[in-house]
Amino acid sequence: MCGPQLSTTAASPTRKIGFLGFGRIAQATLARLVPFGITHCLYSSNPSSLPNHARDAALAKQHNLQAVSKVDIDELARESDVLFVLAPGGGETYHIVDETLLRKMKKTSILVNASRGTLVDSDALTKALREGWIWGAGLDVVEGEPNVTIDHPLVKEPKSVLDLIVSAMLIFAVQMCDSTSYCKCYTGNPSRNGNSCCTESDWGDTGMGDAFSGQSVQCIVKFNCKLVESTSCSYIAHK
Repeated sequence: MCGPQLSTTAASPTRKIGFLGFGRIAQATLARLVPFGITHCLYSSNPSSLPNHARDAALAKQHNLQAVSKVDIDELARESDVLFVLAPGGGETYHIVDETLLRKMKKTSILVNASRGTLVDSDALTKALREGWIWGAGLDVVEGEPNVTIDHPLVKEPKSVLDLIVSAMLIFAVQMCDSTSYCKCYTGNPSRNGNSCCTESDWGDTGMGDAFSGQSVQCIVKFNCKLVESTSCSYIAHK
C-alpha cells in the first residue's frame, strides 16, 4: 500500500513524516521509521503547549534528520507524506481529522490512525479514499468498534487496511472451535499450553487484557484437521 511514499528516491529526495500528537508513543514510532530513510519530522500537539526546541534539536541529531518541527495542523496536513494520528481521544479531538483536513493532504499521502477511532471522521475518510484526495489509510481503530462489520465502508474500501478486522476474525475463529477442532494456545504459562481450545480467559493469561502489554499469542486453529489459520496476534480488547 505504501509504494514509494516512505522511502526517498533520486527524484524525490525528501520524506516528511507527520504526527498528530507527539508523546512517548509518537517518538518511539519516529525512531522505528528512521531506517526507511525519512528526512523530516513534523508534529502538531496541544496548541497551548510551547514548542520544545531543545528536545526537537536533540531528536533531529539523534536520528540524523534534517529537522524536527512543531507546526500547526494545516501545515501538518499539507506537508506530511505519511500522517500518524497518535493523539488522545475526547471531546477536544473528536473528528479532528475531518473533510477539511483530508482535503489539504497530498494525493500521494497516507493516513495512519493508531490512537482512537473517534479522532477520524469515517465518512470523510471513505470519501477521501474513493475520490483520491489521499493515497491510502492504515487503521488500527475505527469509530464504532467493536460493532464494525464487513459492510462498513472502510472495511470494503480497497485503499484502506484495517488490522483490527484481522484480529477480530481470528478471535471469532477461535470461538468457533468444535469437538473435531483444536487450537493450541501458547500463553507463556506452561500449565496452560496446549489447551484443547482457546477461550477469552486463555488470551487473558498473557497479561494483555485492556493493558496492551505488547506480548503475543501464537495460535494454530484447525477445523476438521485442516489448517485454516496460523499467526501471531495480539488480543484486541474493546477500547
